[in-house]
Amino acid sequence: MEWVEITEFGKLIAYTTVMYGPAGFEKDTPYTLAVVRFPNRIQILGRISKDVSVDSLQVGMKMRVRTVRTSAGRVLYEFIDAEH
Repeated sequence: MEWVEITEFGKLIAYTTVMYGPAGFEKDTPYTLAVVRFPNRIQILGRISKDVSVDSLQVGMKMRVRTVRTSAGRVLYEFIDAEH
């Protein structure tokens, strides 16, 4: 496994809203998970930012990835609309 910096926009391939989170994420629900494909042939499974309206999501839309730090100190990444 190796770390790869992603600086380009990707395309939303699929998404779903999680209503019942797994252990450790119960308090985060509901949240939306997505698969985004980037030009370098990398596909990432991750969360859609709460800043993005679920109603605005469309398969094929441009997305970008950003890192965030949770209140518990975890570093995660999430997807946002490429226009933001």
